[in-house]
Amino acid sequence: MKGESSNFAPILLGLSFGLGYATQWRIGGVFGPSEFLMMLYLAASFLKYQLKIFSLHDRFLFPLLFFQLLIVTPIVTIAVLLTTELRVMPEYIIHFGVIFFLMSAWYLDLKNGFKFILFTKIFFYTFVISVGMSFFFAGTWSTSDASGIAFSRFTSWAINPNTPIFYATSLMLLVSIYLKEHTFLYLSAIVLICFPMGSDAFFLSIAIALLVSIYSIIIPIRKISPGAYVSISLIFFIVFLYIILSQYYEDIATLWSAADLGNARVQLMKSGIEFGATSPILGHGYGAYATLLGRQRWEAHSTFIDLFLIFGLILPSVMYFTYFRFIGYLLKNANIAGFAFMCAFIATSMFHFTGRHYFFWFEFILFFYVLESAKMLKRDSI
Repeated sequence: MKGESSNFAPILLGLSFGLGYATQWRIGGVFGPSEFLMMLYLAASFLKYQLKIFSLHDRFLFPLLFFQLLIVTPIVTIAVLLTTELRVMPEYIIHFGVIFFLMSAWYLDLKNGFKFILFTKIFFYTFVISVGMSFFFAGTWSTSDASGIAFSRFTSWAINPNTPIFYATSLMLLVSIYLKEHTFLYLSAIVLICFPMGSDAFFLSIAIALLVSIYSIIIPIRKISPGAYVSISLIFFIVFLYIILSQYYEDIATLWSAADLGNARVQLMKSGIEFGATSPILGHGYGAYATLLGRQRWEAHSTFIDLFLIFGLILPSVMYFTYFRFIGYLLKNANIAGFAFMCAFIATSMFHFTGRHYFFWFEFILFFYVLESAKMLKRDSI
């Protein structure tokens, strides 16, 4: 009975996240197979853990999440809605309230023998098979003519081709950490099915992962401390950046202009930072507050900045501090592939907002749990 129970969470979560990109299947753009599976998981978790779902599992993070997601940000959202004409999205109060209880359930499952390999494999096969089937049955392509360059991008079962790319890059990170056998084959399959989506963020993530992997082979992680490795890496990065910019600045500027839709992303991020600075502690609540074309109704298209706009500076700072701590953990354990794709994950998150997706928050809780577990093991060994 215990074995069946321990398999339930990784299988259901793997199926849900594997279909999380399929926004075309959502009814009213809100509820689809992935969301149904996640609500089924939450209901089963409540039956399994009962009142533990409402617990604050540590002394810092979960109290912060509780006050931020269930108290502070909902109040700020309603206040901004009633007193301004900004593009406020009060429906996200319920969405992020559900995310809090999901994070509690995820954390409990992670602490109780969660099968990471099974979960990652279910996620992988669900994602790859469903995207592969869409080549034959969906036939959905979107056309872009940004910067005068016309090209088509495959969207699979998604409305926006960047949605499956977020799940693909996240999946590659999990594969590099948990699937130690045939890792290259798993990663190659993901790259192959996502290549027709033509995402600049995806190509950037692959390039970053390859460069970091090659560099980590040249400067072996196992032979020096993480601190020394980071210091040496910063020096190499500055020198490398100087050489590249001095030789290929005009070509890079042309490519950036095409990918940036005529500097639109830079404008959105800049206006997002400026408006976020007007309420750096409480944020502005759920909504889209960046300015483009004279209208203040856009997302900043950068995960950290959009979280800053919504929640204020505290929560996104804690999240990204956790990401960098996890990089240190991967360095300490000499996991080159995991380190490479974690760097790619952080870098590409700066050019898209992924904070609406359940899986974004699952990854955060996963990293936090791994770090806390490592800390407890170290404490017990002393």
